[in-house]
Amino acid sequence: MPSAPHNHAAQYGECLLRPTRAGRAFGWPVADILGRSGRVAIDAVHASPHPTALPTTMQRNRASAYCALRAYPFVGAMGTLHFPLIVESTQKSIKLSESIRLIRIDNPKLARLLGIRRVDLSESGHVYGMSLRDDAVWATWAAYIRGRPLDMSHTIRLMQNNFVLSTSTRREAEIVAFAMKLLGGTLSGPYVGFSDFAHFPSSVQFLIFNPYWGGRALVLGRQEILRLRKLLTALHGAPYNGKLETIIEKYRYAESADVPSINLRILELAVILEMLFLPTADRELAYRFQLRIAKWFKRHCGEDVVSTASKAKRIYKLRSDIAHSGTAKAGDADLEDVRLLARAALQKFVVDSSKFTDKYLDDLCLLS
Repeated sequence: MPSAPHNHAAQYGECLLRPTRAGRAFGWPVADILGRSGRVAIDAVHASPHPTALPTTMQRNRASAYCALRAYPFVGAMGTLHFPLIVESTQKSIKLSESIRLIRIDNPKLARLLGIRRVDLSESGHVYGMSLRDDAVWATWAAYIRGRPLDMSHTIRLMQNNFVLSTSTRREAEIVAFAMKLLGGTLSGPYVGFSDFAHFPSSVQFLIFNPYWGGRALVLGRQEILRLRKLLTALHGAPYNGKLETIIEKYRYAESADVPSINLRILELAVILEMLFLPTADRELAYRFQLRIAKWFKRHCGEDVVSTASKAKRIYKLRSDIAHSGTAKAGDADLEDVRLLARAALQKFVVDSSKFTDKYLDDLCLLS
């Protein structure tokens, strides 16, 4: 005869959480995991006809995961993927859409989730190493770090995260990563994520491109939050567009820590500008690129035509040199110019792509 379910809610704390739809569909015996305390809210039943008790260790780990995440009211109610990230904000919770939310997390909770036991500091105060616990809630991350350690600076950056992004799909996390980079030249964005254990316990989700490059952490004040919501709404509502998908992938790569050189970053961002300002043009490309960018930025951003035209001419030449010879004499100032132009143009393109048709761009040049 099976023994009575252990009251994990009593052992690990009362967790007033409800399992996700994924958890109900998968048929996990949620009641056995959390116990049957009257204070534990459970709105699921066993989906399988003959549910069996989970091994005690697995019960304990899953109950522990629920309790470690109990500060996040969105867990279970929506979203099954959680991505620690770093932003600067005074808010405790930021709702970005019906299925996307940011929740502040303090250092002890982050250490518990990631399994950080000790951080090693040098005499100057710099982190040079760390040790991990064996009972991390997101245990697969600790196992990954032991087996295939990231660059130490990237691992440390992950350990400094102060918010958790919750999304219902990996695609939503990718869109957030793109939108956060569009808001400013920052190192903020989701990178390593973990599934809600009701979907698959502690599985690690990588978003391919490492965001830890590009400046300081993204500042999310009231205006920045509104702009971020606007971008996410536009990206969510956009029909499938192969051009936009290519742009998103190229931009995220160009703004990531994975790019080995300034020349490659400039090449990727210059190609994005060509996609925006030379959508179908097949002649006088260098001249059209220079003129269209100058006139467009004058109309939409109030930039000086002569200065912008000079930057565009320089960018096109660098792109051509890199594409044909594999090298160019580019510097930090060149990279910053192309980053600023690409970022401003993409912010507009995402919400109103009609401002980037050949007809619109040609008319803009003629009327100006």
